[in-house]
Amino acid sequence: MRLSQGQHQQFSLPMQRALRLLRMSNLDLGAEISAEISANPLLDAAPPSASVIEGRARGGVAAGDRAQPSRIAALDGVGAEPEARAETLVEHLFAQIALAHLGPSETFLAQALIGEIDGDGYLRVDLHALADRLGAKVSTLEQVLKVLQGFDPVGVFARDVPECLALQLAERGRLDPLMAALLDRLDLVASGERVKLQATLGCEREDLDDMLSELRDLAPRPGVAFGFEPAPMIIPEVSVSRMADGGWAVESWAPHLPRLVVRADRFERLASQCRRQEDVRYLKERLSAARRFTDLLARRGRTILEVAGEIVKRQEAFLIEGMAGLKPLTLNVIADSLGVHESTVSRVVANKAMLTPRGVLPFKAFFAAPATTNDGSDATQDQVTARIAALIAGEAKAGLILSDEAIAERLATGGIKISRRTVARRRECMGFLGAAQRKSQLSMGAES
Repeated sequence: MRLSQGQHQQFSLPMQRALRLLRMSNLDLGAEISAEISANPLLDAAPPSASVIEGRARGGVAAGDRAQPSRIAALDGVGAEPEARAETLVEHLFAQIALAHLGPSETFLAQALIGEIDGDGYLRVDLHALADRLGAKVSTLEQVLKVLQGFDPVGVFARDVPECLALQLAERGRLDPLMAALLDRLDLVASGERVKLQATLGCEREDLDDMLSELRDLAPRPGVAFGFEPAPMIIPEVSVSRMADGGWAVESWAPHLPRLVVRADRFERLASQCRRQEDVRYLKERLSAARRFTDLLARRGRTILEVAGEIVKRQEAFLIEGMAGLKPLTLNVIADSLGVHESTVSRVVANKAMLTPRGVLPFKAFFAAPATTNDGSDATQDQVTARIAALIAGEAKAGLILSDEAIAERLATGGIKISRRTVARRRECMGFLGAAQRKSQLSMGAES
């Protein structure tokens, strides 16, 4: 028999519940509060007030509630229904994000785009308006969209029918110049003007028949194969606003949650009517449980506000400038600053969102993994990705195609040290071909 020594941490039941409450989303917390009220006769719900959760965020102002929330597309994932049902299009798309190996900011943008998709699978949003609202570059949003247009079902995230059909034809290897010209004249296809269409394309009748037959095999509404439900509502946990003195107010946001009232007066009245000691003991236990629960909620609120306040303090440039101002930030940095365990910060960040001047942003959007540079400073993974994209974009003008190794060397010259394999992974995530294929495309372009 072998004996081994080790350490493990055991949490008391109240601590376990505190941790579970901390990880809950605002909506889940509402259900938990309702269940507690139903189970405890000494706990009542009063209308929400400005002191649902009292506390003070570091660098912020006292917590308070504001106006009613609006329906916001969930940017932090989609929860599953408890009963078995068909997968929705939104859920199907969210599940593929993890396989795309996107960076934190790219993942945030991908989730934002999924929130704009309709039941047919089309993207019905102006990219410039969305980029402006999120503080992102249109070019970055377009790169993320290019990745999403490779998702299943083929044809999703198209902006119109021609683009939807083009995506499906490209996946089949059939998007040649003649087929592309046909997609430009779908008006003639719809009106049945075959003679005019054939003359416009300058093709033989047999070729036109073949192409029209291919079009009939495509799915102009790729999303209808799935059930459709809009991305579910997510209610922000805190609101962040700019104050007159230039600082940031970080306040609790819980207008949908009831204010809990511990009914000590009811305990006194009921206890005086009890004839059995066990009934009195039951009421005392319920009174203690009610007080413990309200204390746990208050502690949860204070912890979330402290974490949110520290995040805002460190990512002020992100709130002002958008994605360009995002700085490297990890859970451990926030934990060290607040003197708490990293797991506590992780629980706060999970399933939570902030209402900011740039819209509703998940807590996770404020965290960007650092990429260490040669001089010891940090750049975000998204800044590294942007530099890789810029090098590839400049190849045609320079007339020189860079291998992944050459790109890594160029980055090292600029102070960023990453491996060739990392360059390849980031390049593939952005949808860029390998060096050999890009060289072939450049040669074909030069010949034409």
